[in-house]
Amino acid sequence: MNRTPHRALCLAAAALGLLNVAAQPEPQRPDAAKNASKSSKSKTPQTLAGAHILIAFHGAKRVKQSVVRSKAEALRLAQQVAALAAQSPARFAALARQYSDGPSAPRGGDLGNWRQGMMVPAFDAAVLKLVVGQVSGPVETMFGYHVIQRRSLPPTLAGAHILVSYRGAARAKPTITRSKAAALSRAQHVAALARARPDRFAALAQQYSDGPTAPRGGDLGQWTRGRMVPAFDQAVLRLKVGQVSGAVGTIFGYHVIIRRALRP
Repeated sequence: MNRTPHRALCLAAAALGLLNVAAQPEPQRPDAAKNASKSSKSKTPQTLAGAHILIAFHGAKRVKQSVVRSKAEALRLAQQVAALAAQSPARFAALARQYSDGPSAPRGGDLGNWRQGMMVPAFDAAVLKLVVGQVSGPVETMFGYHVIQRRSLPPTLAGAHILVSYRGAARAKPTITRSKAAALSRAQHVAALARARPDRFAALAQQYSDGPTAPRGGDLGQWTRGRMVPAFDQAVLRLKVGQVSGAVGTIFGYHVIIRRALRP
């Protein structure tokens, strides 16, 4: 799993061991966690969503060694790409795969969603000026020039889970020695118990879960679709509120999930 600083977007989800690292943005500010904490105390930050095309230049922050263009050349290219994207916003993903120097290029520049304040200020400010579907002109940050498209926010989900880990799973504790097969068997047993008594889900999580949320009954709070690994989100979307899943496999182990109602 990639653990570079720009991937550490959602501290809470990362702690839960469910963060979908493939959907995280590049231009996160170095003091993102500190800034988010301050922002949350002063006002409620918006949740934003979008995609970008990064045109880097020699000397920019985190630039690949293969990038040799000058800053002036990067600006000209970004202006050309912005014009193409503005003419045909539907082709934004294809243009990102063709032109972007960022790690999100293979997925069409998609950044998923993030909380305002987690990106460098110029990036957030540019997104806030756009309406959904609109494309920006070149936006300069320490990483290069960004062409940004604002996206609509995915649905919000809520739930709790019981994680049954196994030896070799991502972020498994050193004390976990059970095999993958044993973990699946245990998860299926726990799922049967939880389905029989959904009201005891929190108690079962405290008893059986290997995840850091076990002490609070497996509660994950609320998150927007795309912030968790795909298999987890997909399982939640298949459930009705109050319904319990079977054993759901991810790189972290097997999850037994209960969908919860959204808070007002």
